[in-house]
Amino acid sequence: VEDSDADTMLNLLLKYKPLFLETMAHFELGLLPPDSDNTVWRKGFTTFLSFITFGCAPLSAYILFWHLRSPQEIFFLSILATAATLFALGFLKARLVKQHGVIGGLQILFTGAFAASVAYFVGFVAQQLLRFSE
Repeated sequence: VEDSDADTMLNLLLKYKPLFLETMAHFELGLLPPDSDNTVWRKGFTTFLSFITFGCAPLSAYILFWHLRSPQEIFFLSILATAATLFALGFLKARLVKQHGVIGGLQILFTGAFAASVAYFVGFVAQQLLRFSE
């Protein structure tokens, strides 16, 4: 863009302060305008339903097999159910945003597996520390 055209564009934007601020926020800071209240509630409700639906996966093994299997087997089945759910969630998310489904599924699976491993390790360490303090 030539300097004279840039000056014209800037002067035009400065006449309309809200448009100028929105443009600067977007191009300089990478900020998008806020969503409408309707969209925010819909996104919040969708997130809530996702947590309820996908959050039940680890419990499903305990609910379905509590009387048929040992606790160790149920724990392993719970891990498998969680892994399958994380992969499915990542796959669906990737497909919704027009990306490769398997890569999206693996990204979410490995991120979730890492987070779960850290949480399990912290719980193990906390248990060991509490045992020594008794």
